[in-house]
Amino acid sequence: WAIDRIGTPRLTIGFMLPYAVGFAVMGLVPTIRGAALALVFIGIGNGLHGTVPSAFWAEHYGTQHIGAIKSVAAAVMVLG
Repeated sequence: WAIDRIGTPRLTIGFMLPYAVGFAVMGLVPTIRGAALALVFIGIGNGLHGTVPSAFWAEHYGTQHIGAIKSVAAAVMVLG
């Protein structure tokens, strides 16, 4: 629902922020509850990371060549 309401350009800017919050909480809070909270934020980041990039490519470049676009993106990620 966030992709439809907010849009991929806005989500692409900040979809890595839950990871940053989760890792900061994990490093700063030495309790089990802190670790659980950190894992919640990291899980939100994983959910966003699974959907936002694919929707971004499809929205900006169309769905006709989505396989080729995703394969190039994966190759760049592996190379990096």
